[in-house]
Amino acid sequence: MRKVLKATLGVVLGCVVVFIVLEGLASTALFWRTLLFHPRAPLAEKGHTRYDPELGWVNTPNVALKDYYGPGLDLTTNAQGFRGTSPVPVAVPPGMFRIICSGDSMTLGYGVRDDQTWCQALASLDPRLEAVNMGQGGYGVDQAYLWFRRDGARLDHQVHIFAFIVSDFNRMQSESFYDYQKPVLVVRNGSIVVTNTPVPKVGRSRPWLQQNLPSALEKLATFQVASRIVQPLGAQRGDLYAGRSLEDGSRRGATPPRVLVRRPRRRAAGAAVLADVGIVHTARRCEVRRRGRPLHRGGARVGCAGRVQPSCRRSHVRTQTVGFGPARASRGYR
Repeated sequence: MRKVLKATLGVVLGCVVVFIVLEGLASTALFWRTLLFHPRAPLAEKGHTRYDPELGWVNTPNVALKDYYGPGLDLTTNAQGFRGTSPVPVAVPPGMFRIICSGDSMTLGYGVRDDQTWCQALASLDPRLEAVNMGQGGYGVDQAYLWFRRDGARLDHQVHIFAFIVSDFNRMQSESFYDYQKPVLVVRNGSIVVTNTPVPKVGRSRPWLQQNLPSALEKLATFQVASRIVQPLGAQRGDLYAGRSLEDGSRRGATPPRVLVRRPRRRAAGAAVLADVGIVHTARRCEVRRRGRPLHRGGARVGCAGRVQPSCRRSHVRTQTVGFGPARASRGYR
């Protein structure tokens, strides 16, 4: 009987060892395959942005990039750096209703042509609507807010729509996004203070190994296990919603969402009036579902989306969560 048990145990241990070896070899093969034969393409933003001392980077004005995202998928910016072909006057044209769209690459329209962005699709619903696309790839909530405050608030408009993904709040906690440096908002004595400005003007390209190593490491099983345990990289790089990074950042002084959710005040007589504000959560599937189940606790959404909504209700700001399928989410995410 003991011989049978020992033989069985030996077979089981042998199978485990063989599995571990094969798994290690497979991970190593995927690592070198990704590193050597599938190098990471440069960020698409490099082709249409320039350094900005207040924002880190911003669209270059008057850019016309034909087939930038693929055949027939052109990218155009106007003289103000907004995506589109026509300049936007300060005053709203007579009989028109102007909407300013702020956000990240979901709003910019990463991967689609100029007339396929959700901002332009909104304007196409009625000929009286005029949409201004102030989306920018890689922006956090902080940069979208600062860009609107500097270049968007001066434009007369009836509605301002801000769209975000969860990662946009994580980006607020970092002084960089990939190859780019950026400003950081902090709260001091109840007021928003902009730090890390002028934004350091550093090289916006990395050595080949530094650019491609992270994606290759993700193929290693050991790296995947470690990432699931500690989850530090998502919050630093802005790619993932990593655990409690939003709450932890608020305790360290990073700007909490509620500070930026404020109903615009009416201006003095004779000046333009900001009539309304809307906040849209352009949720990726991983932000609202995990393992096929909705992410909610007690009927409220988990993460920053759930924390923004109460502040919006108190300020009478409309909110909406819009879900995207995996193909659209991955294509539009930056």
